[in-house]
Amino acid sequence: MAKLNFKAIQGRIGSAAALVAGSVASNYLGTTIEKVGQGKVSPLVNAGIRLVVAAALPSMVGKAKGGMVSDFSNGMMAQAGVSIAKELKIPGISGTDLDEPISWVPSSTVNGTGTDTISGTGN
Repeated sequence: MAKLNFKAIQGRIGSAAALVAGSVASNYLGTTIEKVGQGKVSPLVNAGIRLVVAAALPSMVGKAKGGMVSDFSNGMMAQAGVSIAKELKIPGISGTDLDEPISWVPSSTVNGTGTDTISGTGN
């Protein structure tokens, strides 16, 4: 049985904590942008601002604390990216799923004609 590397486990937990903290900070920054903009900033622009701030964060803070700051920044960028995907209505993101499933069914198995059909009804 392999030995557990507690130092590596501790590092991964710290990395995950920084990612979660970055995600929370991104949401807080988005709320702040909304309040400062008095509701006039579109959600897409709001998410874009958060993405740019998160991308610039490691270079502003410096490389001395690179690991934790980088993970924090990655969490912020991930949250902003999800917000951008929601605003662009990309399928698969919560609340933006396709209305009807698209399926491909060979007609030869249905009616024996040997032609293929594409249906938006899921049949």
